[in-house]
Amino acid sequence: MNAIVKQRFEKKTLILAMLLLAIGCWADHSDEKGLAGIYEGMFAHGNFSTPIQIEIKKDSLDYKVYFTSPDQNAYGIPTSQVKKMGDSISFELNSDYFSFRFGSKLSEDGSALNSILLVDSIAQNFTLKRMDDLEDPTHGQEEVSFNSEGFNLKGTVYHPSKPSNKAIYFVTSSGNSDRSATRAEAIAFTDKGYVAFHMDKRGTGTSEGDWGSSSIEDLAMDDINAIKFLATKLEIPFENIGIKGSSQGGAKVPYILSKMKDLAFGIVVSCPSTTLLESDLNYWKNRNSSLIEDHYFDEALAFERGVFQFIGGTTSLETLKGLIAQNSGKPWFTKVWVPELDKVTIDTKLQYSPMPYFKIID
Repeated sequence: MNAIVKQRFEKKTLILAMLLLAIGCWADHSDEKGLAGIYEGMFAHGNFSTPIQIEIKKDSLDYKVYFTSPDQNAYGIPTSQVKKMGDSISFELNSDYFSFRFGSKLSEDGSALNSILLVDSIAQNFTLKRMDDLEDPTHGQEEVSFNSEGFNLKGTVYHPSKPSNKAIYFVTSSGNSDRSATRAEAIAFTDKGYVAFHMDKRGTGTSEGDWGSSSIEDLAMDDINAIKFLATKLEIPFENIGIKGSSQGGAKVPYILSKMKDLAFGIVVSCPSTTLLESDLNYWKNRNSSLIEDHYFDEALAFERGVFQFIGGTTSLETLKGLIAQNSGKPWFTKVWVPELDKVTIDTKLQYSPMPYFKIID
């Protein structure tokens, strides 16, 4: 057994070294297009092959990478351990059983990512093309804009190769993600014969507005107006239009269905069964449960709940300051998250729960 473990370790160590060499030791070159963008292509190993998409984003602090594989029902999955070195980037995608380690380097002309994937003791090279440089003859693509609540919103309609009178709209989700997050899904449904429509949420991409200061009802109204725009533009009845949403987008699906009862269907993925505040707090809990000692965790969680309640507008600033004063000397306090209080924007979206609307449409 020890020999087998040693052999597997040596193989993994060798391949990991190859991965680091692949992304770190190639000569750096002029990166005119930059790493940020969407890259698509086929991954193949032996008899297995699947289309994948990698989206690389850069915010004011660092890079973030999202993974999509329609065949695996994986859409916009956040990766971890993202590290950029020149025009190379590495990241990890973790499942319940495996850790998938990727290393990618931008091609000299910026049109592709030359990549390597390490899984256990297996390494496989593959190449993904930048989306801007792809030509896909299997579907038509139309850029559109429409007005919603005084804002000009931009989106893309994908048309299948054969005319269709059925459509699907992708409900916008949380944060500042634009329409690119659902591009792979839109194309997958188009390949199945659907007209597919997605848009930049207000304040993201090329759409006007500010999503941060908008209520969940405001954002859902943008989705409703998008569906009405699609139905009018293509003369498709609501009875032939379905909607799909993930995470916060999934939480809005029952709300939209309660307002548009003639829609054909709604697909919900990773939808919280609580308020968005409780969902975000649960995410914090999962991320930090291993960092805070068990006998302190309930107390730390109760404090963090107060922080989230303040951000969600259900606890006053004075109450939160009292909690901080009461707990600042405790051993776990340096491990909890406390925002800069004078820079917090109250976000009432956190008070929203989809559950009452599921009961309405049941």
